[in-house]
Amino acid sequence: MEKLNTLFKQLENQGMLPYFVTNLSHIYYLSNFTGSTAYILIDENGFEFITDGRYKNQIENEIDKAFKRVIVENYNRHFEKIAERYKKMYVDFKTPLDLYTKLKKNSDVIVDLNDIIGQLRLVKSENEIAVIKKAYEIAAGAFTDAISEFQFGETENVWAAKLEYNMKVRGARRPSFDTIIASGHRGALPHGIASGKKIDLAEPVIVDYGAFINYCSDITRMIYSGNDKEVLEIIDIVNSARMLAIESIREGKKACEIDAIARDFIEKKGYGQFFNHGLGHGVGIDVHEKPSLNPFDETVLKAGMIITIEPGIYFENNFGVRIEDTVLVTENGCEILSSMLERHFYKIN
Repeated sequence: MEKLNTLFKQLENQGMLPYFVTNLSHIYYLSNFTGSTAYILIDENGFEFITDGRYKNQIENEIDKAFKRVIVENYNRHFEKIAERYKKMYVDFKTPLDLYTKLKKNSDVIVDLNDIIGQLRLVKSENEIAVIKKAYEIAAGAFTDAISEFQFGETENVWAAKLEYNMKVRGARRPSFDTIIASGHRGALPHGIASGKKIDLAEPVIVDYGAFINYCSDITRMIYSGNDKEVLEIIDIVNSARMLAIESIREGKKACEIDAIARDFIEKKGYGQFFNHGLGHGVGIDVHEKPSLNPFDETVLKAGMIITIEPGIYFENNFGVRIEDTVLVTENGCEILSSMLERHFYKIN
């Protein structure tokens, strides 16, 4: 109820009522609804939760009594009625174009580009932090289980399946995103999701994955059993950049300042051109949330924000290295949520 009251006051103060919520992540944040189709309408009378008959029983168990429940038979007709009801309305920035167009026929529709609900989601509550920590416990335990099962000569898809299986049996609803197992030359692809490529003992392997239990976790570790000095040097540089960035995190710092610490270190080592993405991002209901830790995001960090720190170096057609931890920002520093995996890279037989 506290989230609803806070949002209502902000919308009222900014003259943004009525407000139509279509983003399912925002809807879960406000209502705890875990289904696949729903909308929330907020006006001067309160909160209206809109869904269809498939979820009639589900919403009785999931959503707060503060919501007026509306079960519709035809969404398009109901959208027409909403648009006819108001001369002017606001919609969240992820509203689908076809829905925006339908509403626009009968109402002046303004897209909330500042994402007022997304701003509320930046700082996590104690309950949210507890769930996110559980997602990291599941992910870390699954990695520990899976790494004993990984064998060279198997495909990236097989490694991903073993990791995802172990997350599921430990309680994950699903992976947070398509599991990345990127070995050898495929490690140069920052988003190299698992493929049919076989993994060789001499290759460095990026393992980037997460467990989802209504909130996400996101961890990256390296697996390398070879002895190539260049690979080991790059792993050490990336890990040092990660540690320097984490040590600098505290409330009041800007997101871009944290990015610069890791980026400057990698540049001084001569590999700046091979670090081709932002240092990190927020994590919560979505695996990629605000803020973005990049050279351009001046968001001031606040205690309660949860962010990833994931520097990387990538050599096209050769190999790549990325190491990622997730931290909870505190007033005087941060807490590493992925600390259950103490090592930054692993050797297997």
